[in-house]
Amino acid sequence: GVAPWCMQVRALPAAAAQRGRNALQLVCLCNKPSVEFLALQELHEANLTLVEGSAFNEQDLLHRAALAGSVGAMVLADRFSSNAAAEDTDVQFRVWAIKSAVKRVPLYVQVLRRASVGVIAPFLDPSQDVISSIEGTRMRLLALDAFVPGASTLLANLLRSSGPNAGCAGGPRHSSSSASGLRRNSSSSRGSSPQASRDDS
Repeated sequence: GVAPWCMQVRALPAAAAQRGRNALQLVCLCNKPSVEFLALQELHEANLTLVEGSAFNEQDLLHRAALAGSVGAMVLADRFSSNAAAEDTDVQFRVWAIKSAVKRVPLYVQVLRRASVGVIAPFLDPSQDVISSIEGTRMRLLALDAFVPGASTLLANLLRSSGPNAGCAGGPRHSSSSASGLRRNSSSSRGSSPQASRDDS
């Protein structure tokens, strides 16, 4: 597989954008990619480039991956890591390395733990950078489900149905059942007290 150190998005020239549907190119600075990922790169060569290197190496960041010319960069934690604290610390070091090399490129950071957000946020520019945690996203989805039962299932089905396997058996049926659950919950909430509505906000 590929363990990405940093992923960045470049805007393609206008001429290239006119020839294809996507005007962006994803550059993934990672360890040595497997044969499967190299094949994936060949299939999407106009929009995907895998660069073997490290976010801790300024030469790799600025010259091989050309980070300074990007419209944005993403630093993602490995969600399958067995040590969430160590993984988030590694993300923090990568953020430091990238911010030391270039500051004007917007950075989108994802960590595993909510506690790590407060540690890394002071090193980001709130006017352009964004940080989130997988734990926080999970908690928000659980809270949403408490107010709107079936909402997280509906969102998951919508994400699946927008992928390359859209239209597979089961997808639309689950989405419609989730939507009907949302409609039932909406109708019952119309008769709820004003206090419940304020708590929801």
